[in-house]
Amino acid sequence: MKALASAAVLGLATIVASPASSEDYPARPVHIVAPFAPDGGTDFIARLIAQKLTERVGQQVIVDNKPGAGGNLGAEFAVKAPPDGYTLLLVAGGYTVNPSLYKLSFDPVNDISPIIQFSQWPEELLAADGVAPAGGTPEQFRKVIGSDIGRWRGVVKQANVKVE
Repeated sequence: MKALASAAVLGLATIVASPASSEDYPARPVHIVAPFAPDGGTDFIARLIAQKLTERVGQQVIVDNKPGAGGNLGAEFAVKAPPDGYTLLLVAGGYTVNPSLYKLSFDPVNDISPIIQFSQWPEELLAADGVAPAGGTPEQFRKVIGSDIGRWRGVVKQANVKVE
């Protein structure tokens, strides 16, 4: 379970201005939007969270899968939900990249409020054999990264890459 939890960078965000008072929240089912297809990592984590939250708060927590556009369709659905704390959004690491890839109808930073980060995803930069900058080898690519590791730090962050 620990290994699975570290298999994805996931955060839970709520679109909330001010939820109902803490005494009566939640008074109805809470929805967790998983912006990817069922049976994937985000869906699995969302269902684990939903089960535990249901047990803990005594109110049903439902997972709504809203896949499409790299998670943007589900994120947009959650952002446009009433800001009452009854719609939560589970995001993956790609959420941070989406503004540079898509024209979004919402502000991915200011339209949500982060609640908790569940895990970290060790990301790796990979190259198929024979594929590297200017047709070089993966070994040559590692040397290029090693010669200017500061520039690549964000790319290889948390990657289990040995730079020689």
